Amino acid sequence: MKKIDKYIKKMSQVKLYYFEDEIYGVILRQSEKFILIRDIKDWHYDGYMIFPKKYISKIKYTKVEKFREKVMNESISKINNIQWLNLNTYDTLFSALMKNYNEICIEGASEEVNQFMIGKIAGYSKKSLAINKLDIYAKLSSKKIEIPIKEITCIYFKDEYSSKLFAYNTFSRKTAGKQGSVATLKIT
Repeated sequence: MKKIDKYIKKMSQVKLYYFEDEIYGVILRQSEKFILIRDIKDWHYDGYMIFPKKYISKIKYTKVEKFREKVMNESISKINNIQWLNLNTYDTLFSALMKNYNEICIEGASEEVNQFMIGKIAGYSKKSLAINKLDIYAKLSSKKIEIPIKEITCIYFKDEYSSKLFAYNTFSRKTAGKQGSVATLKIT
């Protein structure tokens, strides 16, 4: 924990080993159970990731990560450390996400989660998270899907992929039934 605190204080770009994946990011906060990082993909920041610590096998900060840090140094100051997110328990985590940013992507280690699932939090209990899932055409299902909390391995939010799908979902609902009009989708 002390080594992680050092990375947080210095806003170091680290490499996390998550199952077989290597994830680059800046660790923003940690609790006894979770690590919150600002994800880095293709040399730019791409949303936030929350990992249960039990799924992180190693964290590295070598010459490679230090080089990446120097290249991206200008944008480190632009990282938004979201203070509203409470990492103490799943209950406080889901409550904060529902209140502040309800569009998430869940990654899991079971067939129920299908590797990952994008949707809006519909509710939660001590044992499961209920979401309304976005389908492959960015349509939000009204049917709740229950995901066992013990199967959740990562939670993404404010990432480019799911943000674009939710923007399209909002856009398509607003323009549905407006025949003859040409509209442009603006994604920020």
